[in-house]
Amino acid sequence: MKKIVFVCLILSTMFLCSCFANFSFSFFNEDNYAMSITNDIFNAITTRDENKILEIFASNSVRDREKFLKSVNSLFDYCNVGEISSIKFGSLRSEGSKIDSENGIVCLFSKDIFTTVDSFRICVKATYLDSSDVGNIGVNSFYIIKYSDDSDTSTAYDGDGKYTNGINIGIKSIDNPIITSTVKDIINAIKEKDANKMMDLFAKSSIKEDEFEAAFAYLTEYCVAEDLISVEMMKVMGNIKDNKEENYGKFFFSYDFTTSDQKYRICGKITVMDFENKDNMGINSVYLINYEEDTDDSAYFGDEKFTAGIHISVKRP
Repeated sequence: MKKIVFVCLILSTMFLCSCFANFSFSFFNEDNYAMSITNDIFNAITTRDENKILEIFASNSVRDREKFLKSVNSLFDYCNVGEISSIKFGSLRSEGSKIDSENGIVCLFSKDIFTTVDSFRICVKATYLDSSDVGNIGVNSFYIIKYSDDSDTSTAYDGDGKYTNGINIGIKSIDNPIITSTVKDIINAIKEKDANKMMDLFAKSSIKEDEFEAAFAYLTEYCVAEDLISVEMMKVMGNIKDNKEENYGKFFFSYDFTTSDQKYRICGKITVMDFENKDNMGINSVYLINYEEDTDDSAYFGDEKFTAGIHISVKRP
């Protein structure tokens, strides 16, 4: 009898934990979470409150307390903060699935902060929920730069794109000439209605020839790419590690581009390095949508699945 009661208690506990996790996911709001972190950090900077900063950061990101407190004081000295007059939304997306009981929820966001004294750009990696390690919960990585010091204020600030743990000050936006050039090649292939040129850009493993040709034909009808006026990078994420044991070299990109007729949003995945399978190298997926169908201030990432091939007019999840 005792064994039965004990088993029932375990099952009840598991059920309640599952319900709690689902509750947390259901009521999670990325915008509110990002805004709360932003306000908390800038309030702590204004009052030079070391303890508040320590409270905001994940404990795993503050393992060397002495070194971290030095970076906190450097942050206080760097920021001459007055009253916040406005916060401009840069870009935000969840890393992986928003509802994933194994991996939890990790948010990447970028904001421009305008105060009565100076203006700043920040990007943040923060863990809202981690069922495997509570030490990851909180701000993991915080980048900040004075607005006037950044190399490119036309796109969302992303620091060096590495999201290094701790506080990172004065790092300029990464430049992604390879990705930008590839996006322009995609647009030119659409403009010229050249399926072969587009196919050459794609990774071999991402092409099913019959489906690809049909999708490209529809793409050239949907997108009028004559007289390209501008291409604006919204967000590029990813990095390359020179390590053959790690299969790195994947980038996720989001751009807005304007033609004489329309404005469009394009995103996708590119593999520039794959030591295990060279057929994966090239464009893996492209999503394209008319700007009128997606006017959100944040970078467009389609359904965030980055399914291989060409996808048109896919709404956000």
